[in-house]
Amino acid sequence: MENEQLSADRSIVDSLKLLDVQLGRAMSHALRHDEVTASQAGVLLFLAQRRGVATSNRAIEEHFNISNPAVSAMVKRLEAKGFVSTSVDPTDRRCHCVSITDEGYAAMVSADRKVKALDDVIFDGFSPEDEARARELVTRMLANLQR
Repeated sequence: MENEQLSADRSIVDSLKLLDVQLGRAMSHALRHDEVTASQAGVLLFLAQRRGVATSNRAIEEHFNISNPAVSAMVKRLEAKGFVSTSVDPTDRRCHCVSITDEGYAAMVSADRKVKALDDVIFDGFSPEDEARARELVTRMLANLQR
């Protein structure tokens, strides 16, 4: 094989992977003084949006596309911190319902505020139109990958 010149242009996959790594670092840094990780904050937001609705571990698994053991471990950690409570589902005693507590809601609000501040950093220098277009394109990319 001849010594091929690699393209100076990074593939979109490489760029998005690099963005994912940088976002992970930025989120960890932003939440370093909070009692939740970025993943836990996402689950708390999901539960807050479903307040009053029986939410099973399975619903969390499906929404975030993560394994049952990962969800079980996360729920246990959040419960130990007092951010969620669990109860037996009255309609199916084999299932447990997960609910956000007032303390969990407060932690989620704090984390969400920091995530929104990170959004501001990401879109610094973007016009409102460019920001809206970027959000639209990322949404379309996600939809394409979920087909």
